Amino acid sequence: MLISSAITTAKATVLSLLLVGCENLFDYSPYSIESGSQQRTAIHLSRVENASLPHFEPFRFALTADTHAYYDQADQLVHVLNQRHDIAFLLIAGDLTDYGLQQEYQWKTDILDNLTIPYLTAIGNHDALNNGKENYQAFFGGFDYSFVYNQVKFVVLNSNSWEFANTVPRLDWLQAELDNDFLYQHQIVLTHIGPYDQRFTSQPSQDYLAVLKQYFVSLVAAGHDHLHTYSEEALSNGQTISYLTTGTVKDSAYVVVTVESGGIRIDREHL
Repeated sequence: MLISSAITTAKATVLSLLLVGCENLFDYSPYSIESGSQQRTAIHLSRVENASLPHFEPFRFALTADTHAYYDQADQLVHVLNQRHDIAFLLIAGDLTDYGLQQEYQWKTDILDNLTIPYLTAIGNHDALNNGKENYQAFFGGFDYSFVYNQVKFVVLNSNSWEFANTVPRLDWLQAELDNDFLYQHQIVLTHIGPYDQRFTSQPSQDYLAVLKQYFVSLVAAGHDHLHTYSEEALSNGQTISYLTTGTVKDSAYVVVTVESGGIRIDREHL
């Protein structure tokens, strides 16, 4: 009887300690929504556009995806990029979080905000879970947007069709954004789920690809698969469209994209 009572007391003590230690993990509820608008996308777009030249000049940007709960690797990526002086900005092809929770967004932005270069993100399917859509908008901003850097057009596209009830990707919007391809040295699309993913049935996939090819996109950069893959396809104008899946920061690697007038070079580098 004394032994049983001692065990019960010990369990209660451990539980109390756990509750005290976890009381600050989440604000009120793990499913709470960030109430303040932080608009990181607008802030970093301004930084990128202010650094852009009115004419083409070769440049490099870094690319990663699927940072999820790999906080140590994300922190290491920030450290590595801060030591470099040849990277214009970082693009993240979605899945910053596992469950779209407010605290996850806070933890990840606490790390990314230490970058000395601008960073821009695409929303991933995990980022849209639970209250993730609202949290993404509060921490970053809109799901679809574009910008120009050194006469290169970047289009950031929400492609998470299942999480958005098959209302995305917005191909009419994508087409309008890519329409003036003759104005730019290259056009690059950043998204989380590439056009060949199994979630897209035959016709949606073909429509998606048709828009990308019609406007001679140079590079489609995606995440989602947690694999690093790369392929090229010839276009009707003699140029090529490149399809890149970045892999995950869990692999302690990232991609450096070198943009030159004659083409785009992809290098995978280790942290």
